[in-house]
Amino acid sequence: MGEFKYTTTEATNHETTTSWSSYKYLRERENGVQYRNDSVVANYYKYMSLKSIWGKNRDGCEDHGAIFNTEFSPDGKLLLAACERSAFLVFDPLNQKLILTRSGAHNDGINCIRFLDSRSFLTCSDDKTIALWDARNLKSKVSSFVGHTSWVKSIEYCRSTKQLVTSAFDDTIRVWDLNRPSPSGFIEGRSVLKVARLTRMKLTPCGTKMIISSIAGHLVVIHNLDLEQLEARSGDHGIPFWNFSGTYHQKAHYLPCTDVPWSAKNKFEVIEEFPEDTKPWCISSLEVHPHGWCIVIRYTGGDWHQEWTALYDIQTKGKQSTDETDGAECDISRPQRLIYCIEEPNVARGYIKEPCFSNDGRVIGSPFGNTSRLLTFSQNCEELPNCLKKKTSRLIDFKTLISHKHPVLTSRFSPTHPILSSGCRGGKVAFHYPHL
Repeated sequence: MGEFKYTTTEATNHETTTSWSSYKYLRERENGVQYRNDSVVANYYKYMSLKSIWGKNRDGCEDHGAIFNTEFSPDGKLLLAACERSAFLVFDPLNQKLILTRSGAHNDGINCIRFLDSRSFLTCSDDKTIALWDARNLKSKVSSFVGHTSWVKSIEYCRSTKQLVTSAFDDTIRVWDLNRPSPSGFIEGRSVLKVARLTRMKLTPCGTKMIISSIAGHLVVIHNLDLEQLEARSGDHGIPFWNFSGTYHQKAHYLPCTDVPWSAKNKFEVIEEFPEDTKPWCISSLEVHPHGWCIVIRYTGGDWHQEWTALYDIQTKGKQSTDETDGAECDISRPQRLIYCIEEPNVARGYIKEPCFSNDGRVIGSPFGNTSRLLTFSQNCEELPNCLKKKTSRLIDFKTLISHKHPVLTSRFSPTHPILSSGCRGGKVAFHYPHL
């Protein structure tokens, strides 16, 4: 189905009594010495520390406001920061210098930035629109996308169909064809799904799954995603488990044991596992593992005094059998989805805090008050397949990165360099490098 599978390889352990260094590792690797990869990776994350903070000498963030989101270009040469006051910032992450401030990019706050390639990127805003930009000329937009009727919060690109997929607080998920702009320069999308109290939407890298979250604490995976069929049958789906006032609707059918087979298109699965039986209220952030193995969410409890970071396995699992009631195949063993979690401090209430995965998927960067912390599955920063347990486990607090004087709202790893960026409510951007 195009999804990644867990694979592991055993490397020869290399034990040494001398201290570890990048130079020693490279020299011995050239001489054919085999290291256990996990120990090498762990050292890079272990020694990560603050390199610099852009804006630390500024009196405030009167120009651009809080940093809501940061995003690296695929080649790692640019870092963009989405800002509260209709602007985005462009940085050179290798020398931590500001290249450009693009003010008035939208008519309201910018929530998210997504790169299509190393020069083209999209921004979405509370002004209900999405804009396409070319990094070589930021004086004007390439085109605008109109159709949402409320704040746009998520942007995804489905490479298999070459379509843009977005979600907004108007409770709709819309699809846009980038290759068919109208003569006016505006691109109009079409709604493929309506979800009450929608908060976030993500696609896996291979585009075979869509993950949806909403208030009050609903988390859904659509397996074997087909956007065309999803649009054609959106009225048939109905998503009855969202038609409620405080409790689930009686006709909530879309569970693994009563749904169509895993091989069918657009199979809905409701995930109802949460840490220590805490009922989430708002799942505000959602990120997908770079291999599509799992997702990490950040959510707030119903009393707003508690936040959690939780990790869910979203791979297709389970045995197939025949349902005696209608003859259809169904999944008789409901897989364990919640695999890791950790409690977070609920600071800066009302602001969204965005966790992220490292490029290798071994580490989660998580806003933690006025700092960021690195969360791992093991002390050696092992890959997830080597750390799966029978019961839900606590994420390891691997390292805390002291940086900002205001609550951190977003963090992001570079896809090409050992760099972690973080943005805070005070409008500043920090860069963290391994200090070896």
